[in-house]
Amino acid sequence: MEGTFSTVSTPALVAEITTLAGHLNAGNARFLALIAELDRRRGWAKWGVKSCAHWLNWKCGIGLGAARE
Repeated sequence: MEGTFSTVSTPALVAEITTLAGHLNAGNARFLALIAELDRRRGWAKWGVKSCAHWLNWKCGIGLGAARE
């Protein structure tokens, strides 16, 4: 990917980075809200796992420590 953006102006690059950061933050907020609802419903329990953190580790590849937080 190196050099792919070499012709993009610095202001355009900054605009793209900040726009993408906003999209990532919005996606993370939605992701956390969905997880909160899954946990509220105990939706993870039907797979026989111990907790929502264990489900996140198994299904989403998130480390148990991070999932617990």
